[in-house]
Amino acid sequence: MKKKIIITVILFIFSVLYIKNASYIIRENDILMKEIKSKQNNYYIKPINAIITEHIIIPSINGKKVNVKKSYNNMKGINKFNESLLIFDSIKPSKTIDNIYNKVVLFHPKENIVSIMTSLDNNYCYTENLSISDECINEKKHTILIHRISNNHLSYVKKNLRNGIVFFLDSINKNELNLVIKYIKNNNYNILTISELIKIHDN
Repeated sequence: MKKKIIITVILFIFSVLYIKNASYIIRENDILMKEIKSKQNNYYIKPINAIITEHIIIPSINGKKVNVKKSYNNMKGINKFNESLLIFDSIKPSKTIDNIYNKVVLFHPKENIVSIMTSLDNNYCYTENLSISDECINEKKHTILIHRISNNHLSYVKKNLRNGIVFFLDSINKNELNLVIKYIKNNNYNILTISELIKIHDN
């Protein structure tokens, strides 16, 4: 009796492995799977490591790659390739700004994003001249380089708008703020908060 049970268990294990292996072979030879694999490199984005110098740090940028298996399962219902149904995995860079608080944060000059602030987020420290306080380091707060504008806000933004810049608009009224936002967006920049900038770069 015991021998029969052992044989039954062994046969069951082999049958499960056979079915699993057969399913894998069928999936790997599916035309849809082959198409996803042939196109996956078109969507690959290499992660960019944080740039660290003596005084500043530019946050890393996550990469991404196609999750072939999940994308296949997502498209199998329609049984054809559909770009909108691709599933991606994030690729974290090897160098990030995690746990680095003794350098001023500048955002990546290749990213078409800016930040505009009318009040300061207490989760971070700020500087206009690359100085960092010991208090910020001890409290493990990143220090962000900002460009403070006290008057002629729109004129200053027009002259200095570029990738990764953080504007602090001091004493601005609602109408001028709306003009600044409109100008930035019309020039194809995305406006994000500091927290959003940190998140997309270094998480």
